[in-house]
Amino acid sequence: MLTDLAWMRSGQDPDYIDPIIMHAATYGHLLLLEFLSSVGVNIHQASSRGFPTALHAAIQGEQLQVIRWLIQHGADCNTRYIDGKTPLLRCY
Repeated sequence: MLTDLAWMRSGQDPDYIDPIIMHAATYGHLLLLEFLSSVGVNIHQASSRGFPTALHAAIQGEQLQVIRWLIQHGADCNTRYIDGKTPLLRCY
């Protein structure tokens, strides 16, 4: 049930929600990111897989609408990737 999302908000299962956030960012599923954010999920959390944040994933997937939305909703543009590059540098 959609109202029973306390486990998402609490962050007790990042192994489950993390790939969903990264997939949504990479492939431009903005409505899913908006929904997750609306129920209290931290969509800007650091990832344990692949990309450090959803913003990095959106840049890799060239998802301009998602990139814009993430920045407008507080994405940290200074989080560094494993190679030391910030999201801004990965755009080039």
